[in-house]
Amino acid sequence: MSTPPPNIPAPSRWWLDSSRILRALLFVATFAALLGLFSVGDISGLVDLSPGQRSPRTVISSIDFDFRDELATAVESDRAAAAVPPVWQLDLDRFENSWRRITLLAERLAAGRAQEAVDRWNESSLYKLSAEEGAALGRFAYYRDRLPKIERLLRELASAGIVADRSELEFSLTGGNKRIVIAPGELTVEAAMLRTPSEALQAFEAQLLSTLPDAKPSLSAWRQLAADALRGNLRLDREKTKLRQDARRKEVQPVLQHISPGQAIVFQSQEVTGQSLELLRAYNTELTRLRPPEARQIEFYGRSLLMLVVLIASCGYLWSNHPQTFQSTRHLLLLAILGVMNLALVKVVMLLCSRTVLVSFAVAQFAIPAALAPMLAGVLLMPSLGVFMVAFVSVFTAIMAGDSFPLLITSMVSGFVGVYFSQNMRRRSQLVRAGAAITVAELLCIGSLAAMTHVPLDTMMPQAIAGLINGIFTIFLASGLLPVCEFLFKITTDIRLLEFSDLNHPLLKKLCLSAPGTYHHSLVVANLAESAAEAIGANPLLARVCAYYHDIGKTSHPQFFSENQAPGQNPHDRLAPTESFQILADHVRIGKELAQKYRLNQPIVDAIVQHHGTTVATSIFHKARKAAQEASTVVRPLNAGQANDLKPPQQDDFRYSNPKPSSREVAIISLADAVESASRSLASPTPDKVRALVDQIITARFEDGQLDDCSLTFHELRIVAERFTQTLLNMLHTRIAYPKDETPASVPAPSQPQQSPAQPADRQSKIA
Repeated sequence: MSTPPPNIPAPSRWWLDSSRILRALLFVATFAALLGLFSVGDISGLVDLSPGQRSPRTVISSIDFDFRDELATAVESDRAAAAVPPVWQLDLDRFENSWRRITLLAERLAAGRAQEAVDRWNESSLYKLSAEEGAALGRFAYYRDRLPKIERLLRELASAGIVADRSELEFSLTGGNKRIVIAPGELTVEAAMLRTPSEALQAFEAQLLSTLPDAKPSLSAWRQLAADALRGNLRLDREKTKLRQDARRKEVQPVLQHISPGQAIVFQSQEVTGQSLELLRAYNTELTRLRPPEARQIEFYGRSLLMLVVLIASCGYLWSNHPQTFQSTRHLLLLAILGVMNLALVKVVMLLCSRTVLVSFAVAQFAIPAALAPMLAGVLLMPSLGVFMVAFVSVFTAIMAGDSFPLLITSMVSGFVGVYFSQNMRRRSQLVRAGAAITVAELLCIGSLAAMTHVPLDTMMPQAIAGLINGIFTIFLASGLLPVCEFLFKITTDIRLLEFSDLNHPLLKKLCLSAPGTYHHSLVVANLAESAAEAIGANPLLARVCAYYHDIGKTSHPQFFSENQAPGQNPHDRLAPTESFQILADHVRIGKELAQKYRLNQPIVDAIVQHHGTTVATSIFHKARKAAQEASTVVRPLNAGQANDLKPPQQDDFRYSNPKPSSREVAIISLADAVESASRSLASPTPDKVRALVDQIITARFEDGQLDDCSLTFHELRIVAERFTQTLLNMLHTRIAYPKDETPASVPAPSQPQQSPAQPADRQSKIA
């Protein structure tokens, strides 16, 4: 095997793309990931029914187990909590403050300062004293031994608790409760025994007269003083009440419902309620727990074998129908990651449904973004691989969900719709259209399945909402993952190509300003390549964009390339042929460096490096051979050494040492580049001349082996030749020669000097 030329580009980090070992390791890793997804949180007993739906069959218990009745337990807990007496806080601060003021009042009265005592009291209390009441009170308070008795009466009444509003007290009594707890002290009393302020005042008057009969003349005054002291001093402590109720709830034992073997869990056509669904889940959970180890092992081996068969069948499909993808470890890795990621989302939804009662899997399954992986595979690789991912994800999803037929149908339909509406995607906004289509497809599937399985309307509506969420969630994830996959796997999508097709790109602007002839040449090559690529089913956008950039290396020394030279100014006339060839060949290396500097994607870099392949720089080679022939006629060799120095040049000395075109698009660009350059030398471009020129160039490239590494067929080469001929004839059409002595009325006289002949012909026609 010959050593590759030194300037062949270094292999990329995917240099092991075709390694069988890597493909085998990827197969094992994918199988292990799928096995892990199936094994984690095994909920194969999950019943695909939701409240309100009718059971398709009768489920009979085969085991003896106790089912925790959550509804009955909740009822018992609420009943126990309602029986807890409410806690009321006793606050005697107001009473203590009032009694201090009563004591000061009595002292001032005893000191003979009646008016001052009354005034001071009226300033600090809502219950006012008149002068007469103050005088009567002064005569009574003269005997100091009476105050402790009155204090004891008032304190006993206040300490027993006074409720400001009896309706609030009655409202706090729940569950037939008739007692309350007074804190601090945790004293439990009958609610009926509590007094309101008016009732406490009446009790004080009665006790005062029975204890101190001589207080009757001052009873009116004591009524005012007692009203100030005996105000409401109980406050409902909601926080402590709730704590006591919560503690009582925890003490309630769960209500267990015993299920015996042979007892029906759900009857056929029975409308399933929330409690019935919980019973079904409990039954399946108990079955899973009671499975013997042997049965688990057999089930595990059977599931593993099924997954292995499906995975091998998938690889066989790729090997037979997509050999290029199968040979690319990078593309296989992308497909594996997308598939496992989509199935991981399914598992997450299943685990959430099995561990919470917020939503059933019968509803949540329609929110699974099963179209995510197919859409991304179709956009990043090709639509046919997106269809492959539809089958892959749908089958594994249905198996994972316990042979769920509704999930299989909705996954396949949404996947097919997503792939169809995301093909030929050239704007990221087209993802919104795909998401809307997925939502419509989901809703149609949900409606059809609901009609088939007699799902009630109140259950179908949450399923429809889940289908709407599916479309939104799919687009949200696809928008975020698409650029990430483009970057990580070095894949160029049409969206990215459109960004590079902007003629205001810095590299294209640099090419236009420094090498206008090359810029025009690149535009013409782009038109030729796009037309031919579209005709044979290649990627026309990729061909056009790559053609824009294929000669950007000429910006370094534009004057050395014929399309940028003025008449009579050819710097190659002053250089040796080998030096001229080195300058011409160097534009490939410079173009690659510029492409890497401006971070162009790999397909564009490949077009820059491969568009010359290993062709011969014919004009420089003929120049060198002619110079050698002239030298041999002038100088006669004196010895063998001089004879070796004057030997004729070899073609390999003037052959580009680049990789040959490896894709159909680059091969078309290579042919279009040669055809466009040669067509400018035609003096009278007739259809026969153009067709002969195109056929001659394509035949020469084929015979030289320049098309060996691409997949162009003879039929496609014939179509390419026809498109080249048609496009060139449209560009090289004849023009009317206007008389020199007059200017046509429809064409304005030129206001600037005539264009230099060095400029391209169609640019001259625009000025003329």
